[in-house]
Amino acid sequence: MPDGIRLLDRLENKIFVLDHRLNLTQTINFNLKIFPEKAVSGPWGRIFLYSKTLNNIYVFENGVLETFPFINLFKDFNNNLCVEDMAINGEGEFGILDCSGTLILFTQNGQKNITYPSSIENGKFLISVQSDWFIFNKKGDGFSINNKIISLIPRSSIPIIDIVSMNRSLAILSKDHILIMDVE
Repeated sequence: MPDGIRLLDRLENKIFVLDHRLNLTQTINFNLKIFPEKAVSGPWGRIFLYSKTLNNIYVFENGVLETFPFINLFKDFNNNLCVEDMAINGEGEFGILDCSGTLILFTQNGQKNITYPSSIENGKFLISVQSDWFIFNKKGDGFSINNKIISLIPRSSIPIIDIVSMNRSLAILSKDHILIMDVE
């Protein structure tokens, strides 16, 4: 986050706020017992939290956890959706990568918009860069909803531990280095 680091403690159901020097500045306890598994920050400072326990996505904003779910996954999918990864783009559109590798996009208001099946085996990472969405697996194989299958990650950066979007670049964490790649 621009003003520091937010550390999610899913077991204790709280967020720790750290400054850029990793000094603890605040501890925020959630008012609901959601025990979030995953989190992603949006372009306007909102943090979206996935609760596997409740099968919902919640919004945390200005130090307060919204009581009503932003996305009720039971309502939208009639069962317990397995969430592999989440991302949000600059326009506030929300994406979920399910465990089967399918990308589900939602509007900035939380309404289900469109679904993209992926041809990448074992998709683990969902990344948004500008108006495109990418799915990558740990072997570096990628899928773009605009350009189909891509394979651009050097083998020296495999296996992938994590990938994040930084403006027009991808930051790829491997076991011994971080690779920064520009995306056109």
